[in-house]
Amino acid sequence: MDREGTTESTTIRDSDRATEGGPPGWLAFVIVAVLFLIGAIAVAAISILT
Repeated sequence: MDREGTTESTTIRDSDRATEGGPPGWLAFVIVAVLFLIGAIAVAAISILT
């Protein structure tokens, strides 16, 4: 229970920093999207160089 409480307090801090105050899930979505774009760019670069 202590770990969950710590996680909640951290989430509250993140929400305060965020202007929209949305759930931290959007951050993970953004990271996945960025990684996907980087992968796509890498594939495009390899196809061009090859």
